Amino acid sequence: MKFYREYPYYKFRGKWYKNILCEHCKIEPATQKHHISYFPEKIMNLCFSCHLVIHKSKHPMYDKFKQYDKGDSHMFYAKKHKQKIDYYWFRYYGIEWKANPDKWIKN
Repeated sequence: MKFYREYPYYKFRGKWYKNILCEHCKIEPATQKHHISYFPEKIMNLCFSCHLVIHKSKHPMYDKFKQYDKGDSHMFYAKKHKQKIDYYWFRYYGIEWKANPDKWIKN
């Protein structure tokens, strides 16, 4: 672990990152940002392997890291990039249109 203490930044896939350890295993460098929830936005820095485990695992222990509904990520990034979300978008993802109107963008 000497490397992580000596260098405050590291290069990964051509980008420079601040040297932060994974918030789950606290061993590997955190190369991924994981959304615990999108509304309100809560982010956790994880290594690739922990990020994969959290998303693929069906064990109840990991439910606290997945506090979002189906389609929230699509709505979050559509809102971030100011894209219109309409009724047909909701039908495509199988989400109830009136489920939680304070989250949706209606133009």
